[in-house]
Amino acid sequence: MFKRFVTLTIAGVLAACSTQDVPPATSTAPSTTSVTDKWNALELKAKSALAPKDAFGPSGPWKEDRPMTERRGAAEVLRLCGPVQVEPGWAVSQGRLWVGELVNVNQYVHALSDVHARDLVEKIRSTARTCPKHVPRDGKPERVVSPDADIPAPAGLDDFYAYCETANDPEPGVHHCLAALAHNDLLVTTSGWGYAEDFATARASALNQLRQAVPVVAGAVLAV
Repeated sequence: MFKRFVTLTIAGVLAACSTQDVPPATSTAPSTTSVTDKWNALELKAKSALAPKDAFGPSGPWKEDRPMTERRGAAEVLRLCGPVQVEPGWAVSQGRLWVGELVNVNQYVHALSDVHARDLVEKIRSTARTCPKHVPRDGKPERVVSPDADIPAPAGLDDFYAYCETANDPEPGVHHCLAALAHNDLLVTTSGWGYAEDFATARASALNQLRQAVPVVAGAVLAV
């Protein structure tokens, strides 16, 4: 009788512990936001930050869109004394080109997964100021860099920087000026291209086109 009583008592204690003292199990299910979901959201954001196709009117008609994507690892946003890369994380990128008799500009939007765009603008600024020359690709002519281009920074951005360089790799007499704009997790680069036998004329043309492009692309990214 005593043994039966002890057995029933222990069973009752164990039953009580199993229903009262043991905390409820917590869910260990993974987050519902998958890499694919994040990718799709960034892709939509990058597309939304592109300037309109008719942004430059008849003098600069839209030519084409260029989706440029990196799923993981270090995504390259431009080449300046080697690749300027997104680290850590990755970028979902979209490009747009306008080419006409008076306008030759492009825009690339990089929606970033894990870094702030202003960090990449600072990387571009630091590189341009410390790298007087570079070869963008193996076998291509050398480019000479001119830092701190005279381009007004639009209001509302987290950071902004512009530089110019010779660009004889497309063809001799080409000058290229680029601006980098930061807005939260969106990095935008936009370029103007000048063509002339005279260096000063080519540079002035590239700068003038970049001055036209910067307010347009800034307005588009700030609206996102």
